[in-house]
Amino acid sequence: MTQMSGEGKAVSSFDSLIQRLDKADERIQRQALRIRNSVGRLNVFLVRQNRTNNSQMRKLESIDEKLASDLKELFNSQQRQNYEIAELRRRWDSPQGKSLTRMPANCHDLKAVGHGLSGIYPVKADDHIEMVYCNMTLCKFDFKNKQKEQKECRS
Repeated sequence: MTQMSGEGKAVSSFDSLIQRLDKADERIQRQALRIRNSVGRLNVFLVRQNRTNNSQMRKLESIDEKLASDLKELFNSQQRQNYEIAELRRRWDSPQGKSLTRMPANCHDLKAVGHGLSGIYPVKADDHIEMVYCNMTLCKFDFKNKQKEQKECRS
């Protein structure tokens, strides 16, 4: 009888062990299911995030292309302005294609024919020639309209 009771204990212990293993297996299955659900939700999130990132990348690429275009346009505009400035300087510093066919009557006439430095110049007065100091920084000449400003440049 003691053997039976030893066998009964072993069977009871074995049954208890199987029940514990079954419970552990159920817990593992539930955790595996939760993990699979989490992985599924994570995959859905990653797909959405990837779409959002792709959309944002396209927008950024579009902005980058626009900025590159604007920069090129700005550079071309600067080149045109530099050319125009150089052309204005050339016009300012060189005679305006006028030949000196008469005696200049004032400092503006001197400026118009290309004199750019301030100094003493001979000019024709009413009936004689006089030496006058012309401050060329005060003499303004509108090259486009070929007109003198009214500001006096004679000292």
